[in-house]
Amino acid sequence: MPQESACLTDGSDGCALETDHTGMNKFDNARDANFIKISKSIKSLFQLAKESDLDRKSTRLNSSHQYY
Repeated sequence: MPQESACLTDGSDGCALETDHTGMNKFDNARDANFIKISKSIKSLFQLAKESDLDRKSTRLNSSHQYY
């Protein structure tokens, strides 16, 4: 699979997994090396999304103040 098809395009670091395509979402347990890599990446993406949402809400709140 071409790298541009297999990777996120948000500028984040790559996360190579030692598996084939069908094994990308199958893990032995929570100590599985691939599970740990994926978990860290998902947590990081979630945190970025959360921060982005807070920034949008803050901007919207600040711009909605009207002075009479």
